[in-house]
Amino acid sequence: HRRVPLAIMSEAATDRAEAILAELAEMDLELARKAHGAAMAAEDPAEVAGHIRNYQRMARSVRQTLAIKARLAEGRVRRLAERPRLPEPSPFGIKRRIRELNPAVCRVIDAFTEREDERESYRDDLIEAFCDLDATIDYTAVPLDAHVADICHVLGLPAGLAARWRDLPAGEGEDSS
Repeated sequence: HRRVPLAIMSEAATDRAEAILAELAEMDLELARKAHGAAMAAEDPAEVAGHIRNYQRMARSVRQTLAIKARLAEGRVRRLAERPRLPEPSPFGIKRRIRELNPAVCRVIDAFTEREDERESYRDDLIEAFCDLDATIDYTAVPLDAHVADICHVLGLPAGLAARWRDLPAGEGEDSS
């Protein structure tokens, strides 16, 4: 239910992301099959339960990876056409924007998720999204609220929470001022 930020990715990065996601989906599917087989073969109830948990995690990973891949494909052309290209990007724009985006999006993640493992999964995807920021865009010219909304949409987080991220509780280690 998440995807890589298309509005802020170069076409080459999008192609690479699609290739990586395809490979990850295959690996995740292989693991899910192994976990399913182990659960079916197990006799001890505790062992069955452990294998079922592993299978459920792997199946969720497959679903998430396929959803990301589908979203990459569906929005590529439109987003590439709509994204602003600024003539002189700030060399510090990406680092600065990540410092602004990280606590903002983490507030939304924390408000949306209940379990720590879910939070960690979203945070991992957020870090991947940061790695895909396009160096030719000056993010200091993009309104922070719009960028938070875009990243949250990409991650599959609710638009309503993203819109009111400033009103959500500050995370651990975040300055709440």
